[in-house]
Amino acid sequence: MDQNGKWLLCRLGNVWYGLDLSLVQEIVYNPALTSLPALGRSVAGIMDWMGRQITVVDIAVAGREGRPAPDIAQGQMPVVVLKAGLAPADLSAPVHINGAGSATAKAGGDALIGLLVDEVGEIISRQAGDKIEIDAVLAVTLKSVNQAFEYNDEIIFTLNCQELYRAIA
Repeated sequence: MDQNGKWLLCRLGNVWYGLDLSLVQEIVYNPALTSLPALGRSVAGIMDWMGRQITVVDIAVAGREGRPAPDIAQGQMPVVVLKAGLAPADLSAPVHINGAGSATAKAGGDALIGLLVDEVGEIISRQAGDKIEIDAVLAVTLKSVNQAFEYNDEIIFTLNCQELYRAIA
């Protein structure tokens, strides 16, 4: 990740996260989500984005305990659409076998993930805050978090979108 770039700050539950701005594709307000309860509480549903079906995750479900559940299906919460690396190759697609007898498959393009957020904050420079070391035990719990920093008296966790995508793929 480009350390000279910018972060988009988003609040999920009671926690602020920094998203690599170069990975943010769009912020969708009032999205229409199709609920998929069998996939667990962290998957808020699926939404159509520019003709593609993308999974929308809600990593703040634990932070919503004790509060009225938002009406996610009615789109009261924004979704940040993020690039999360390359999607795996489509194994059902035809595979080209070259003259040497080896097969090649194309990756499925950009992997996309939607992140359900409570609030979209400001865009800040990566140098805006002081870096904080993450405890090893906490790092295991927060697998999709790269680092943390302090900004305006808040601790901001930076998300690893590829790890988040791998967790639901």
